[in-house]
Amino acid sequence: MALILVGFNHRTAPVDMRERLSISSVDLPAILSELHERYLSNTGRTRGNEAQTLATCESAILSTCNRLEVYAVVHDVEHGWNTVETFLARKGTISRDKLHEHLYLLAGHPVVEHLMQVTAGLDSMILGEPQIMGQVSEAFTRAQEARTSGTVLSHLFSAALHAGKRAHTETSISRYTTSVSHAAVQLMQKDIPDIERARILLIGAGETAALAAKALKMHNARHITCVNRTQGRAESLAEQIQGQALPWQAISEALTEADIVLSTTSSPVPILTFEMISRCMARREGRSLVMVDLAVPRDIETSVAGLPGIKLYNIDHLQSVLDMNLTQRQAAIPAVEAILREESEVFLSWLHSRQVVPILTGFRKKISALADEEVQQALNRMDGLNQRSQQAVMRMAHRIVNKMLHEPTERLKAHAASGESRIYVQAIQDLFDLDASLTKTEQVDCPCANL
Repeated sequence: MALILVGFNHRTAPVDMRERLSISSVDLPAILSELHERYLSNTGRTRGNEAQTLATCESAILSTCNRLEVYAVVHDVEHGWNTVETFLARKGTISRDKLHEHLYLLAGHPVVEHLMQVTAGLDSMILGEPQIMGQVSEAFTRAQEARTSGTVLSHLFSAALHAGKRAHTETSISRYTTSVSHAAVQLMQKDIPDIERARILLIGAGETAALAAKALKMHNARHITCVNRTQGRAESLAEQIQGQALPWQAISEALTEADIVLSTTSSPVPILTFEMISRCMARREGRSLVMVDLAVPRDIETSVAGLPGIKLYNIDHLQSVLDMNLTQRQAAIPAVEAILREESEVFLSWLHSRQVVPILTGFRKKISALADEEVQQALNRMDGLNQRSQQAVMRMAHRIVNKMLHEPTERLKAHAASGESRIYVQAIQDLFDLDASLTKTEQVDCPCANL
């Protein structure tokens, strides 16, 4: 039994390939079932035929805009890789050779380490982004719905989610924003800490404005006024954030009333000129004004920064905040990696211990059978022994077996946890003449057998 991974991400595959192989959350259970059908046909195995070997017993698919990864439990690594790769090539109508150039193929411990890093946000386009945890959880849920996630993958995904949660709560890997809109709000709060009470004028109604509005609402801003050349778009954005919309002609009055101005239009020339802001400041009776220009080309003339009472920020100021925040997130990487190593070791210890379950089961079964046989022979020679006494003799024999097997059982599990069980498993198999097949591989639960 081995864990494998076949996948690609934003670093290894272009966006057009990621688009062709994108799988929606709703479609995941059906795709997983189809993948299992492919496994079955590739091994000549039919449903209900327990004698033949599966290429895989478990699988789960993690599909996001930046990655597609197939996790599986297989009995043959190369065969598992080939089966998944062929399936993905056919699914995306891509030649296998072309697809192969963009794939990473992992097996064993690296699979565990990779999923841990993904879930913690270390492998994301935006370092430390927490959304990936929800996507990993969704992948796990869909595999459970498709009944393709058995004991091993269930334990692996649960361990990865636990590790990810620890990383995000015990370190600062996701605490410093790398979003332009959130960075803009942070700059505003340097000058106006009470963002909740501030009167904010949001100019523009495109994607940048929408993201900025969302960031403002997340920071509890209550008084947001939207202005855009197209009145309908301003009204639509204002409705989404429970703000108000004003016509473009009212922009001068809005500037006079605002505490903060956030401009995000796509105008090729400045829309807020030195003369306009000068007139506005003359009507404000000395009240200062914080202005944040997120537009490129800029919406606000640079000379405005020289006016008394004006604090002007542009995209370059935001970049310095983002760079500082990214540096702070990067500083958390060693602490996150320490957590992931710890959690990986816990999972691998559990996984190794499972590999000795068959030999321990066979060992205990054989010793118990010998004890039962000897007890029964002894009881047959004890004429007149009542039922209560017979049961006492049987319990005594079982207790002796349990006590004798306890120490070797615990020692073998400990050796398995450290990856050193093979020689001990073989010794037990030889000394007690156990079924040799028990030393080869763990008998993994195969949910696909009962689909």
